[in-house]
Amino acid sequence: FYLKMKKLNLNLIKLKKKNINYRKYLIKKTKLRISTITRLSYDLQSGNYIKNYKILKRNKKNYKIFLKNIKNLNEKIKLKNIKTILDFGTGEGIKLPYLLRFNKSVKKIYACDISFNRLYYAKVFLKRRLNKGEMSKLSLFCNKDFELPFKSSSIDVIFTSGVLENLSNKNMNKLLLELFRVTRKRLILIEPIKDKLSRLKQHQLNFN
Repeated sequence: FYLKMKKLNLNLIKLKKKNINYRKYLIKKTKLRISTITRLSYDLQSGNYIKNYKILKRNKKNYKIFLKNIKNLNEKIKLKNIKTILDFGTGEGIKLPYLLRFNKSVKKIYACDISFNRLYYAKVFLKRRLNKGEMSKLSLFCNKDFELPFKSSSIDVIFTSGVLENLSNKNMNKLLLELFRVTRKRLILIEPIKDKLSRLKQHQLNFN
């Protein structure tokens, strides 16, 4: 993989220092698969989600909206005898402390992402905010595209947030089939609303 980066004359360390849209740049400058571009762009912007979260917490109005969204998500999650949850595309794990707080009877929360870098930031972030008992309920792992290491109908609730917008329609279908295979009770898909379509177009994301 890194030999391929060298051949394309892509120095990821130098690229990281540039104040650019990594996804847009990689689409324009390379012929890499969209899944690879997505992972690379997330690797390059690792840490930004936590920075933005800290800024968000200082803004009472925006933080109130964030908490309302978290509350709405947890209302959709709450079903009888929920023991396992999967946060597919967890990013830097911002939502996980709130999931634990609102779902104390849950035995295990799995969280995955295609970016190992983001998961590293997530682990550091979570260790500072959770006690050992809470951390023991979490299991973070790096997933390979659309493959999940779970048996069919083995996770009670799966949710995604802003994941489908990164995929082509074909790959979206592949992912949905895998999520439906694994989930047992409920699948929750959270995506941008129509008035945010300009952002999707700007970053060459899937707005269909």
